Amino acid sequence: MKKALLCVGNELRGDDGVAISLGREIEQLCPDWQVFYGFDTPESEIYAIRDYEPDFLLIADAAVGGFGAEFMQNEAGVAFNTHTLPLHILKRYLDEFCPKILFLALFIKAENFSTISTTLSSDAKNTLKIALEKFNELNEILNQQN
Repeated sequence: MKKALLCVGNELRGDDGVAISLGREIEQLCPDWQVFYGFDTPESEIYAIRDYEPDFLLIADAAVGGFGAEFMQNEAGVAFNTHTLPLHILKRYLDEFCPKILFLALFIKAENFSTISTTLSSDAKNTLKIALEKFNELNEILNQQN
C-alpha cells in the first residue's frame, strides 16, 4: 500500500506549523510514507501527489477550537493565499485519484496561532505527541490491511 502524508501550515506562524513538524517526524520514523509539504498552499502539491498515486492520503493541519466543520478552513484575513479556502475543496480534487483520504486536525490554541515565531508552544508540542501516537495506531491498521 502506498501511503502519503500532506502537511499543511506555516512554520513561521507559531503553532500553525505543528503539522509540518509532524511531517518531519514521520519522515524519520516511517520511511514507507511519502511526505508532501503543502505549507500555506497545499494545492501546490496536488500534481506531485497525483504522480505518486497513493492508496491512502492523510492530510494534517493545525486547527483552532473544537471539532466540527469549521476546523477545515482558516480564518479569512490571517493571510491572503489559496489556503483560506476550505480544505474540503482540495479534497474534492484529490478524490479523483486517491481512493482513501483522512484528515488529521492538530488542535492548537488561538493565541498561539499566527504569531511570528519559529518554535512550537508547549501545548502544540503536546498535540504533536498525541498526533504521533494516533499516527502510529493508524499506520499499524494500514499495515495490517496489506
